[in-house]
Amino acid sequence: MKSVYITTIVGEDSPQLIKSMAETTRSMGGEWLKSKVMKLDRQFAAMMKVTIEDGKEESLKAELEKTYPDLQFTYAPARTEDAEHVDTVSLTVDCEDRPGLTHDITKVLSDLNLHTENLEFHRLPVTPMGGTVYSAKMDVMLPESMSKEDLSDNLEAVSDCIRVNFD
Repeated sequence: MKSVYITTIVGEDSPQLIKSMAETTRSMGGEWLKSKVMKLDRQFAAMMKVTIEDGKEESLKAELEKTYPDLQFTYAPARTEDAEHVDTVSLTVDCEDRPGLTHDITKVLSDLNLHTENLEFHRLPVTPMGGTVYSAKMDVMLPESMSKEDLSDNLEAVSDCIRVNFD
């Protein structure tokens, strides 16, 4: 029998850190089923869905914490699949920037009760127009009961100039 859990790791990045943690996990009999890593200004945050034989989970956690004492580790049980079938859709939202745009977009997603697996946004200056443009890339879990067009319509209602493109 296998144990499956999610570990979140935060700390200062260093060369070969992710590779080294993966090797430690494998040496203890564990495996990363899925991982997401983000790096910003020499800091990183990572989430891994880990599987390991029952009874070895605590040993792996202890080894990682001992080997990487400057990192912060948290753990959570892995969730089983949601009852309603979902597809993950990738999309980009582009428009003229304005204050509160990220808040308004995330409110739409929350009001629709959608889970966001990834959200990355940027504000970019456009000198000829004398302002900035906003661009958000996201991966959203879309249930069978909602179409891409429904999602797009709801997001486009946030502002007159929003353009939604699905990847």
